[in-house]
Amino acid sequence: PSLVELDLNDCFFGSGEEDEDALPTLLQVIRASPHLTKLIVKDGGLELTGFEALVEALVDSGAQLKYLDVGALDLEEDGATALAEYIRDHLKESLVELHAETNTLEDAGVQTLLDILVECPNLRVLDLTENLLEADGFQALVDNRIPSLQKLVIKENMEEDIDDDVVETIRGMYSIVLVADDDREETTAVTTAPDGEVKDGSVDDLAGALGAVKI
Repeated sequence: PSLVELDLNDCFFGSGEEDEDALPTLLQVIRASPHLTKLIVKDGGLELTGFEALVEALVDSGAQLKYLDVGALDLEEDGATALAEYIRDHLKESLVELHAETNTLEDAGVQTLLDILVECPNLRVLDLTENLLEADGFQALVDNRIPSLQKLVIKENMEEDIDDDVVETIRGMYSIVLVADDDREETTAVTTAPDGEVKDGSVDDLAGALGAVKI
């Protein structure tokens, strides 16, 4: 069998530049998982170098991800460009949910992402929490409405310094928009987990997963 879901939240892989980094193991599993639809590598310490290697492995695998969480990887603007290009070339039709919070994308990085995300016909959820968005980033959200989007999360940016009219315009664009820290929603959509998932994983789980996939 091949992995369908891989949840490695808060598992440190490093950028691959140190001998003890677990990134090579992760990349080996990814390359052997062509049916992967959900990947969470949030807070995995990849940084730009590791993320670019991850993207290369995903491309090699041919996986058509529906759910991608790359939060807290310190991607910054260059990482936003790499992510946007990956989505444009390989995930435009399949992507349903994207989490890119806490990456210091700033206004320019978010604009780069939005240029591509507006062309994703099935994107339903977008999380851009804590990316140092200022006026230009909020205006980019106004100017680049994603037609299929249902939920937008943009908490912990610079919303207190943004014109109220801009914030209210964004609130009116989608069914669920979470801006302020005290914004809440009654229910949260959860992607159904198909057979073959690995949840709450660890680096040790990856070694075991290698035995379950064809390499």
